[in-house]
Amino acid sequence: MTHQLSALSFYLWPVLAQIALTYLVAALILITRLGDLAFGQGTARFYENYAGAGGPAIVQRTTRLLANLFEFPILFFVLVCILVAMGLADPWMQLGAWVFVGGRWIHAMVQLGMNRLWIRTPVFMVSNLALLGMWGRLAQLLYGSSG
Repeated sequence: MTHQLSALSFYLWPVLAQIALTYLVAALILITRLGDLAFGQGTARFYENYAGAGGPAIVQRTTRLLANLFEFPILFFVLVCILVAMGLADPWMQLGAWVFVGGRWIHAMVQLGMNRLWIRTPVFMVSNLALLGMWGRLAQLLYGSSG
């Protein structure tokens, strides 16, 4: 049990940062939709069956971003659960976790701000490659030599 607690504390801050990003984006969806209802063209009927298309660009971006935060980050959360369950507190994994989460935060800021694909895509790919590297590191820790 001590190894699991140690591993949990090792990865807790990146996990909390990823969770905070998800809740922040969810709150932004509420704010942007309420803003559209109060000051824009949106109607309650429009948002009852909203599928992410139509409406103001910021509403579409926040909606898409929230959906995106339940794609690759799921693989991150599963990996951290495995690391904690096994009691693995590896500095390379912690670095990878911060690169992944930092990349997700930068990606979110770019998407919600200037929304330039030429910036967003490389950041997205770096964070996903960090996650892939973490999965590779897990395989190395389990089946190969550590180093």
